Amino acid sequence: MQLIEKQCIPTSDGFWVLYEGGDYLQLKVIDKKEHVCAVVRASISPQKRLGVLVRKELQLQSFKCGHWTIGRIEEYAFCFCHGLTSVILPDTVTSIGASAFVGCSALASVSLPKSLTRIDSGAFSGCTSLKSVTIPPSVTTIGMALFEHCKKLKSVDIQGPMTIIPKFTFFNCKHLSFVHLPESLKEIEELAFAGCLKLKVLNLPASVTTIGADAFYNCPISSDGI
Repeated sequence: MQLIEKQCIPTSDGFWVLYEGGDYLQLKVIDKKEHVCAVVRASISPQKRLGVLVRKELQLQSFKCGHWTIGRIEEYAFCFCHGLTSVILPDTVTSIGASAFVGCSALASVSLPKSLTRIDSGAFSGCTSLKSVTIPPSVTTIGMALFEHCKKLKSVDIQGPMTIIPKFTFFNCKHLSFVHLPESLKEIEELAFAGCLKLKVLNLPASVTTIGADAFYNCPISSDGI
């Protein structure tokens, strides 16, 4: 469902936008000259604190609000939107804040833009319906526990030139069976893949020099699988 603007309500640092269907987005101005804003919160009402949306499919690439564009998704912006099933982010977004989509239990599909450079800690933690993710080449930094407890996650393609897989990144991803790691990777921190019960093979780049304690705890990877 595309976003069609119906009403704009000014706030002290930005505005609320009411879209067709009854959903609100709280936006904060981060660059007035360039007309760039950040999504602070999503809700069915400005009075609701937790993210509850009417729509199931959020197509932010169709975002329209005057001349404004979305440059950032703030921390907790869409947290616990349990009915949200898919998200498409516009190619103007450069960062996703910590726990931005935490607990979106029905979220099965996420399309990340090529403009994205960083994804902060726990952004998709607890998205228990998420099955596959492609992290685009533009992403250089990811935070810890990024996909923690994504129990249905099966496949992850990391295309960005990052050097570290932080602690708890894939913790308890019970169905994860395929991960593509970038050739730039140097370190895998502690417990990064702990509890990945289906991960039998992992092609480690030759560039990896450090593997943290229990990084592969309770993973069925044999010496032949690395």
